[in-house]
Amino acid sequence: MQKKGYRIEIFYIGLENLQITTQRIQERVKRGEHYVPPNEVFARYENGMKLLRHYFSLPDKILFIDNTNERYTCLEVVKGKIIWRLENSPEWIKYFVASLQNNPTLSVKSLDSIDEVRKTYQTQNDERAIEVLKKLSLSKDQHEEESQDQKKKQGKRPRL
Repeated sequence: MQKKGYRIEIFYIGLENLQITTQRIQERVKRGEHYVPPNEVFARYENGMKLLRHYFSLPDKILFIDNTNERYTCLEVVKGKIIWRLENSPEWIKYFVASLQNNPTLSVKSLDSIDEVRKTYQTQNDERAIEVLKKLSLSKDQHEEESQDQKKKQGKRPRL
């Protein structure tokens, strides 16, 4: 697309931690909106971060926006180079920047499709999701029970 003259800009909106995310989901469920299991929240977060690291240099611009309290830009990247970073960046931004410096990512050419990227990271995500569930003090049984309760509220038949 860029070769045809299009610009690619990404606006990545994040929160300080996953507990805030799960709290917001719980509030949303109370209003009758959809439920997302905590392990899926973590998997989406990890996939998003990995994809951002993996394709970091491809977009023309990436803006990282923190939405923990008030929405504000805290990191700006242009063509793979950090050109501005908020002095007192949130922890998730510090983590992301450190991960760029400490963990070399796969070359973009090594993965030809989004499916290959997903397969590459799936095993790591499953392991990390289990850790997050433990940290959130949710046992597998509690999680399954919550999922089944939510599916009942949404009129879906829970898996047995």
